[in-house]
Amino acid sequence: MLLLQGDYYDAANQRWKTELYQDTAVISGVPTVLRIRMEDKFQGTSTEVRVSEVGCDATIPDDLFDPQRLPQASKHPLWTPAAQ
Repeated sequence: MLLLQGDYYDAANQRWKTELYQDTAVISGVPTVLRIRMEDKFQGTSTEVRVSEVGCDATIPDDLFDPQRLPQASKHPLWTPAAQ
């Protein structure tokens, strides 16, 4: 069971954005979304994220979630692509 769509509303209860979860696959026994599209209903724009590589059972250090260290989190070796 995966979420297929999420709708977001502004303070006036107008639908502002719709998030669509597409292209799913079961990877290492885990249902995984491989494409996410966010549509802005007011501006008529969208953003799409495509997942090209998935790793399961990774050990994620607790310090990556420390608010003081978040600006450096993207440089952590965890995010280095696996060797081909």
